[in-house]
Amino acid sequence: MPRASPSSRPRRIAIFLANLGGGHRSVAAALQEALLAQEPGLHVEIIDVLSECSRFPLTAIPKLYSLFTARWRFLWDGLYHATNSPGRYHFAESLARPFLQRGLDRVVREGHYDALVTVFPALGRSLAHARGVAARRPALIALVIDLVTIHPAWICSDVDWYLVPTAQARQACLRYGITPERVLTVGLPIRAEFAGATPTQLEARCQSGLEPDTFTVLLMGGGEGSGRLRDLATLLVESAPDLQILIVTGRNARLRRQLKAVPGRPSVRVFGYVDDILPLMAACDLVVSKAGPCTIAEAVACHRPLLLTGHLPQEEGNVLWVCEQGLGWAVAGTGAIQRHILSLAHGGNGDLQEMQHTAGEATWYRAAAQAADWVLKCSG
Repeated sequence: MPRASPSSRPRRIAIFLANLGGGHRSVAAALQEALLAQEPGLHVEIIDVLSECSRFPLTAIPKLYSLFTARWRFLWDGLYHATNSPGRYHFAESLARPFLQRGLDRVVREGHYDALVTVFPALGRSLAHARGVAARRPALIALVIDLVTIHPAWICSDVDWYLVPTAQARQACLRYGITPERVLTVGLPIRAEFAGATPTQLEARCQSGLEPDTFTVLLMGGGEGSGRLRDLATLLVESAPDLQILIVTGRNARLRRQLKAVPGRPSVRVFGYVDDILPLMAACDLVVSKAGPCTIAEAVACHRPLLLTGHLPQEEGNVLWVCEQGLGWAVAGTGAIQRHILSLAHGGNGDLQEMQHTAGEATWYRAAAQAADWVLKCSG
């Protein structure tokens, strides 16, 4: 039931992110959608701090992140681990804040918000400072999107509430010293379309012009098209002519051009960045991807098992979590991944069907509504 705000003006909520990868924007959009469903008159803004509040060199981060994660992984891994302690992270943050704080202060001061929600790490201290110079003191909420592995960048004692996706993420926050009553497990918000009447596999394949009875694999590399996507896609195209293969390269235009140039067949489709992944997930039998949290949540909501092929350092805990929950497999090495896919496609689908059943029992499609409900309570 949508609720009406008791105040004379619509409540104002800002959701802050940095447009890196695809997960942060996906979660922000899901939360915005859920907030407006509960309170239609609400004013909700999604603010990219790098493009709207920052100045150089922070404005160069999206390009660098894309290069680091897609082509120079050792640089991203090194940066992540170098800041993976509170002391080292706070030092790095103190170097970056002068290039962000003034713009963030202005946005918060002019916005007159009732709640500030960050779906991106590294913003807690800066947002706490910004609300301190605003005319009104909005609630400050961190919506954590990492499932298990929580970097110190998420942690700030000035954050009022932490909304986390799993029990493991909650325990990680507690180990950092956040008091238990401030950490709530709500799941990972995904778009409402995943909770509705999603198309059947047959409907999705017919709508996309795919063969209705052919084993279909969805290959993904996250928003930046990272991982072994090129080598794996090329190997599958060459060795598995009886499979339908859907390849999503994200923002990696170079990878998309390379895969488009690979001699293929009509049953191989290559996509760039996809805003609406639901039709492709509904059409496939298996999602093959790195261990990104939103990909995992969306696959689970579609009752699709996962084959995880790698992970960024912030996704390390996701791999074991997926396997322990019975939601998929983790396989290393392009050849081993190819053999596992072919085994599932040709060796009987008992394991696949069991994974689909397990995924169907998950309830993350309610997470956006639960997170929105808490944000509205906090906003007064």
